[in-house]
Amino acid sequence: MTAFETAVANWNLLLNGRFSELDKWSEFVLNKYKRNISKDVWNMTWEFAKYLKTDPELQEYSDEGAWPSVIDEFVAYLKNKQ
Repeated sequence: MTAFETAVANWNLLLNGRFSELDKWSEFVLNKYKRNISKDVWNMTWEFAKYLKTDPELQEYSDEGAWPSVIDEFVAYLKNKQ
């Protein structure tokens, strides 16, 4: 199991029911991102999960914010899937 696969497995244990886009995030990391997960990304994933509760449609999301680039990429991925 690669480091990013381990991260996804752990997110699924820890964030199930707490991260509305967990399935899509897991799919994105496993199939598109496919890179190791930094400590910053690990920590900010929980912050992003909390953010989604306040802006579920991502209308206020700005890629100019302090999010890791992988989260910016994920938001673009979500918007392209709609």
